[in-house]
Amino acid sequence: MFCSRSQPMRTPWRVSLSSVTLLILLSFFPDLVLKEKGRITVDADTCMQVWAQLQSQPDVHSQNASDMLATVMADSHFFGFVAASKDQTVISLRGTHFLSDWIGNVELALVEYRFRSEAGLVHIGFQAIYETLRKSITTVLSRPDGNPLPVVTVGHSLGGALATLCALDAEVARLSNGPIKVVTFASPRVGNSDFKNAFGRNVTDCLRIANRSDLIPHLPLHLPLPNTYCHVGQAAIIDGGFTLDLGEAHGLCAGYIRGLNRTIAEPVELHALD
Repeated sequence: MFCSRSQPMRTPWRVSLSSVTLLILLSFFPDLVLKEKGRITVDADTCMQVWAQLQSQPDVHSQNASDMLATVMADSHFFGFVAASKDQTVISLRGTHFLSDWIGNVELALVEYRFRSEAGLVHIGFQAIYETLRKSITTVLSRPDGNPLPVVTVGHSLGGALATLCALDAEVARLSNGPIKVVTFASPRVGNSDFKNAFGRNVTDCLRIANRSDLIPHLPLHLPLPNTYCHVGQAAIIDGGFTLDLGEAHGLCAGYIRGLNRTIAEPVELHALD
């Protein structure tokens, strides 16, 4: 069963993707030395509760979100690291190996964000996945291994969406000794305009790195509707080169590293886009 406590971690790439995200972050902060505090894993009981709750709802969006949860969880319950330097704590969250794990369910309904009051609406599937990780994140952050430090959340792809949800979580904010910062790569949109506004009031330092050829930062679609999806923070548009291969354009180790290398010679474009 995909939520089983005994479910093994069969794929080393899961570890490496979170590590690559951290390595890219270190390229921005060369003096940052990190020590692992703990791993982020799925809480099996919460996973089953969230899945069962989604399954009990008759609407197609809840059913598709439950399928999304099952697919993303099926291979590994390891989702990243919490690591600390002398002056900050980094929460690094992974994406998935295959876009097909979740992209078919990217255009799902918006539901109330559950982890801060009056913070708008968010993607039902992204929130379901984050809820299964929340206990692990807050448990590691709560460990009495020194003074609390400011938190930075980072992630790629689905991990970028999870890092965004994590950054606005009131409990994570309570455990951060100072404003939370966010750096994401290839993140999809996560919530509506109310979520964007609540995020902006509480997280003032958010950088979304997006490859010009990557489709995922344009999803879910931003439509001229009252409750449409919006991006948070400021976008740094990089150029990893033109390609029709969606996987290459979206890949952390392909399009994004190539695009980041190019920014050494050419300044990055900064935008505040929906």
